[in-house]
Amino acid sequence: MSSFLQDTANQLLGKYQARLPECAIVFPSRRAGVFFRNFLLQAAPKVMWAPRILTISDLMQEFSSLKLADPLSAVFDLYQVYLSEKKSLEPFDEFYFWGTVMLNDFGEIDKYMIDAKSLFTNLSENRNMAMQFDFLDEEQKAQILKFWDSFSAGSLSTQQENFLRNWDILYPVYDKFRKLLKSESRGYEGMIYREVADMCENGHVGEIPWKKIVFVGFNALNHCEKVMFRWLQRANRADFFWDTDPFYLDNPVHEAGRFLRENIREYGGWTKDDSGMEGGKKIHFVSTSSNVSQAKLVGKLLKQAEPVGDEMNTAIVLPDENLLIPVLSAIPEKYQKVNVTMGLTLKDSPVYQLINHLIQLQRGRDRGGFYFRQVLEILENPVVSSAFSQASDFSETIRKNNMVMVPEGFFTGDERLNAIFQETRDSEHLCRYLIEVLKKLSSQKEAVPEEKTNLNLQTEFIISAIFELQKLLDVLEGKKILIQTDTFSRLLKKVLADVEVSFRGEPLAGIQVMGVLETRLLDFDNLIILSMNEGVFPRKSSTISFLPQSLRRGFGLPSIGHQDAIFSYYFFRLIQRAQNITCVFNTQSGGMKSGEPSRFIHQMKYSGTFQIEESNLTVNATAGRAHPIRVEKTPAIMEQLNSFLEEHAGAGGKYLSPSAINAWLQCKLRFYFRVVAGLREPEELLEEVDARMLGNLLHKSAELLYKPFEGEQLSKAQLDELTKDQFLGELVHKAFEKEFFKGRTISDKELKGRNLIVADILESYLKQILKVDSRLEGLKILALEKRVHGVVETECESKGVRVRIGGVIDRLDETEGVMRIIDYKTGSDQESVKDIPALFEQGNSHGAILQLLLYTLLLQKELNPEKLIVPGLYKMQSLYDDEFDFRFRINRQPFSGARDILEEVNAGLKQVISEIFHPSIHFDQVNDEKICAYCSYRSICFPGRSTVNERDE
Repeated sequence: MSSFLQDTANQLLGKYQARLPECAIVFPSRRAGVFFRNFLLQAAPKVMWAPRILTISDLMQEFSSLKLADPLSAVFDLYQVYLSEKKSLEPFDEFYFWGTVMLNDFGEIDKYMIDAKSLFTNLSENRNMAMQFDFLDEEQKAQILKFWDSFSAGSLSTQQENFLRNWDILYPVYDKFRKLLKSESRGYEGMIYREVADMCENGHVGEIPWKKIVFVGFNALNHCEKVMFRWLQRANRADFFWDTDPFYLDNPVHEAGRFLRENIREYGGWTKDDSGMEGGKKIHFVSTSSNVSQAKLVGKLLKQAEPVGDEMNTAIVLPDENLLIPVLSAIPEKYQKVNVTMGLTLKDSPVYQLINHLIQLQRGRDRGGFYFRQVLEILENPVVSSAFSQASDFSETIRKNNMVMVPEGFFTGDERLNAIFQETRDSEHLCRYLIEVLKKLSSQKEAVPEEKTNLNLQTEFIISAIFELQKLLDVLEGKKILIQTDTFSRLLKKVLADVEVSFRGEPLAGIQVMGVLETRLLDFDNLIILSMNEGVFPRKSSTISFLPQSLRRGFGLPSIGHQDAIFSYYFFRLIQRAQNITCVFNTQSGGMKSGEPSRFIHQMKYSGTFQIEESNLTVNATAGRAHPIRVEKTPAIMEQLNSFLEEHAGAGGKYLSPSAINAWLQCKLRFYFRVVAGLREPEELLEEVDARMLGNLLHKSAELLYKPFEGEQLSKAQLDELTKDQFLGELVHKAFEKEFFKGRTISDKELKGRNLIVADILESYLKQILKVDSRLEGLKILALEKRVHGVVETECESKGVRVRIGGVIDRLDETEGVMRIIDYKTGSDQESVKDIPALFEQGNSHGAILQLLLYTLLLQKELNPEKLIVPGLYKMQSLYDDEFDFRFRINRQPFSGARDILEEVNAGLKQVISEIFHPSIHFDQVNDEKICAYCSYRSICFPGRSTVNERDE
């Protein structure tokens, strides 16, 4: 069946022939004009001049003396008028949203030529004033009185009082705003429409430059358009072509034909008599359980469409524009040409996020420089990282040095990045700064190969953002408006959130991916319409407006039924010539979504006209049997483990640490990740000290405290002298520099907030350590951070293996003839164990005790001392006890270095090492929530996955 635009082209050529170039063809949308031009080219018998092709908005501007005002500039002007009437100091960013609503309302008032003074009259105190509205019928008057009656019944609510305060100034604002724009020969769209309609009614329109103006495919008309149509018709300069179908046009109750019936009765014109709704249509309704499955279904339907044929006759219609990217991803690769008539919003792009980060960078700036989080967000934003190759190096440096505040001169070595990290003074300077940064990023973008894409979308986002920023800067400078930086940033977010960047493509080739409004007057053989849900298509009728629905109905402004009829026409006009139609809706409910099919689906089902196939696309979300993760000891892995053997010591051999052995006992898979695969957690930049860093700071502080006395014996007087506040404060400060700030020298001011509290806590810990140590007789510091190594010989598969183990002892001292191994702990480590076998049980929580016992074994092998070695914990939670004992307990008894216990530990260690190096004992997942809760590898091994569903057994 031929399309409406194709029939219109043939009709116009037959009717006007050589006079067609002297005509203007007016369409509701610009896209319809593009398709019409193509059909006219195909139908024209010879080369000819094309007629002028316009939209209705273009036509109005042709006759108007006003220039269309930039919306942003218009809202600024409206804001100034509003403040003069409201006598308030409302910030512009708070007004902006309501200003756009007010501007839309004013536009509707003008397009429907409403007497604004009558509309904005307050009738709550004088009911008789309604009688002066002679131009309204009784039903309209009743609607108006019904609304105002609610203000006369008793005392007013807070909301009613607020409404009346705003309502009473709307007419003065409307009147002054129009006068202001008119004095500058500018106008918003409704104002331009009204001026042209007034000129038509008064006979003041200038010369019409065309012999005929042909209006094609219009539906709902506002009052200004009706006035123009009547004026041109009386002048015999108008012609009308209506896109209709008897299915809804001849049915007096069908809402799709509501406006067309009025228009044809009023203006006449050409319509097509035969119906496209009858015979041969293949209609398929598909219910799905999610938006993702809708997008996947599109790909499946297109894959099944063999052969590809004329792709231009296929359209995918998206009433929910959020499905655009999923649908584009689902289109099969065989469709090389895809034309997208919709756009992506700037707020969903990395460019929008970057602008927000740049603003936050300026707001978070301190005398010490820029806050690290905002700096890293900028450096790691895709727009910056893809433009500047050095950005990742700077990020790594900031993290490595734990630079909480990044100084301004940090980026001096790179002029381009240095231009980003500069201070701004005020809102205008900030606006220029953003423009310059985006220009630099745009110039640095690498060209995208033509064979891959016709558009570098990210660059388009940058250009669109620059354009909006420049408009905002022009308004700020032109209107001489001074606003605070915070107000400017909030305003900018609102302005940019409404910006949409369109795809570029060839509209006359390939599959068409379209929004509902873009389908007007276009016809396709194959249609896939997604989101056929009530509230999506048709859209929810409630729109934000200052004008209540009762007053809208009373004064003849568009109301809920008006929009419903428009969307009904969009849908039934779209399907009237299509042969294959698939309507997909989402049954999932939740939030504002009901999961209800569109009313259009019900209308088609119960009309008796169509043969419909229905199906339900279900997704089986039942989890299958999940198996535990296991890494088997392959020859390659065994080769890595063998690097811990003594025979490899000469080639830089490694050693197993007590923490590695503890990892094996906790979870064999954790041992694999940490020791074999060498996976380390990414180094995170800390703004405040966490539990792990607190332990590092304590170890470093204690090391610095006793380092000057290493190898010496300390008296009680010396220990008391060390407790001076200033000395300990300086020592903790140095520990922060070395551990937290990664060796960077800092000022006292950089220790602030929670970190300052941590510094005080560390001073308290050091004082208590000194207090405890002062009770000891003849304390001698033998070594700090002492590395110990040794070899453990055991059997594995009936052959001997010699494995190197080793670690670092926090402190080795001597008192009263006893050599002590001291380990500092800030956590909740266990200080007792029931027996030695419990140390080697899987998942035990006695890692600190096992670590100390292993250090004792290694030290004995290394030093073979005659003196007794006693290991113990300086646990900060216990250090303040009056009867503090550093020794841990085995079977409730303090361990004092008994050799029989150490021999039992050595036997257990040999057994563990034998398991580690046994090729048949693999790296299994432990799946114990107590063990997995704080594991660093939780996110990659998915604890709990080995739980098997009963139905899978």
